[in-house]
Amino acid sequence: MPGSDKMRRMTGRAAVVLLLVCACGDSAPPPQSPKPAPPQPDDDPIEGMTVYDAAGNEQRCKRPERDCPPLAPKPDFEEQCRVSGFRVQLCGCEAMCTGKAAKQFYDVEGKTKSCAPEGDCTPPAASAAFQDACTERGFQLKVCGCEWLCSGDPKR
Repeated sequence: MPGSDKMRRMTGRAAVVLLLVCACGDSAPPPQSPKPAPPQPDDDPIEGMTVYDAAGNEQRCKRPERDCPPLAPKPDFEEQCRVSGFRVQLCGCEAMCTGKAAKQFYDVEGKTKSCAPEGDCTPPAASAAFQDACTERGFQLKVCGCEWLCSGDPKR
């Protein structure tokens, strides 16, 4: 019978395919634990965190906004924040520090000092080179105790 021969070949092929599938086993990779969902735009870990502005005022961080005007650079604030071991973070449309940074000033040699209140003395005049190095980098000179200090590192 010609039809039964065709049937035997189809059945034989099906048996071979079934045998190959069974012999190879399940080649699918083992199931993995589900991955955590990627963070959503509303899941900003810094939102609500205590941060500090350039004046040292405590605030709660707002979610960074997308359409902010360009920020004016504040090199002394940013350096003060980083030198204190914190980072500058965008909160809303403002640059904030993630910790309360201690204001550091720098002497003519570039060493950090805290600014002591002015004393009952007149500090000697700051050298022109120190004044220029301080102001050309956008920092300011200030009398601290009985000496002139710079609000940022004049050696950088």
